[in-house]
Amino acid sequence: MEIVAGDSGPCLEGAMVSSGVAAGCADVAGVGSTDTWNDLLNEWLNGKGGNRTFGAGSLITQQLAGNKHSRDVLEGLRRQISSSNYEIDPASLGGRSSYKDPKTNFFKDLYGMYTNGEKGSGIPEAFMGSYDQVHQVINVNKKEKTFTVAFGAYNETGVESLTHVFPDIGQGKDMGTLHQSYYWTVTVGP
Repeated sequence: MEIVAGDSGPCLEGAMVSSGVAAGCADVAGVGSTDTWNDLLNEWLNGKGGNRTFGAGSLITQQLAGNKHSRDVLEGLRRQISSSNYEIDPASLGGRSSYKDPKTNFFKDLYGMYTNGEKGSGIPEAFMGSYDQVHQVINVNKKEKTFTVAFGAYNETGVESLTHVFPDIGQGKDMGTLHQSYYWTVTVGP
């Protein structure tokens, strides 16, 4: 599995790009984010967060792209595409594959954040808990027996998502809501 930033065409100087493409362009330029989940946790705790976008070159996007949930989505697509002998319309292979963290994982998630995923919940599940993820197959190559999938994942870190009980606090305050977007593509081969 190869995780890539995607089409570098929009990364030309002066091109208008969306935030997802802009994050990918930073990764192509070799300046992808080096932030860790602990950095995001500190931003949230200290009210320094807001809206963050990460492309395929960032460490945390790569961890998210390689987690069990994302691998399960890819495995389901692989079975579907290979059973069609790679003769399937990519446009028909997209959807939402959101991860829902059980409310009972509160202490497991806290322990996962404390141990950086070594115990308790793994990273990124410990930090993100539940998150929305969408995917779309953008290419199926019958000759090479490969396919490429574009992913977007979206998370809102707040008091409510952590506790499932207390309401969120506005941005700019300690434990204020932190929005994150993650974009990547994956090419799967034989």
